[in-house]
Amino acid sequence: MRESMILGVIPLRIGSTRLPFKPLLELGGKPLFFWAAENALKSETIDKIIIAADSEKIIEKASSLKNVECILTPELPSGSDRVAWVARNYPSAEIVANIQGDEPFLDFRDIDKAVSALKEDPGADVSTLFVPFSENDNPSSPSTVKIVADKKNYALYFSRAKIPFSRDGKPVNYLRHLGLYVYKKEFLLRFSDTPTGVLEDIEKLEQLRTLEMGAKIKLVAAEKPSFGIDTEEDFIKASNLIKGENFNGK
Repeated sequence: MRESMILGVIPLRIGSTRLPFKPLLELGGKPLFFWAAENALKSETIDKIIIAADSEKIIEKASSLKNVECILTPELPSGSDRVAWVARNYPSAEIVANIQGDEPFLDFRDIDKAVSALKEDPGADVSTLFVPFSENDNPSSPSTVKIVADKKNYALYFSRAKIPFSRDGKPVNYLRHLGLYVYKKEFLLRFSDTPTGVLEDIEKLEQLRTLEMGAKIKLVAAEKPSFGIDTEEDFIKASNLIKGENFNGK
């Protein structure tokens, strides 16, 4: 193990208003969060994978996963706060990846790309992933988060709105955000200690707090598409993809 550890944390919460008991839903014969954990375990950059959950039921299920540490956390406001809570207990952690437990199709090679991009960029505080919208995606949907980037691939803004707006009807290559955040630990702890931002409160996107803090988010193009499971419709789509043993992002 490296002297400076790279930590991967999968934060899980038993309560979900749109999809109750979401982490424990069976997808392809195993709990939803197992997919994220098994993908993360293939990573070549992450030294340790931790399941951080607020429920004994989740911890009990997670205990059957090999090479994964399971930690029961207190009630916390968000997944990022859960990740920060874990990171404080690992002094040697230099970089911390927040791996979403409801992203079953996130490829481990894209996790590695995001980790490597942050390690190699001294000006970045966070890295995250994106893909171009496919022809079957709907950029007008508020459930898909759009990104506007600068010329150096730093994020200018994230929004549920369709941005950038094409005033003259010119074609736009919309960028869709994927649910992975890789933090430099020092910034993660500062982020967790910072109150919710104005823009974050309006859009309900916590990455906007990072931008309001004046920090830099490095954008990394993912090789494979993915999507998070937030609704029953998402879950049905994921189940059908698993049954077909094929996922191309459409």
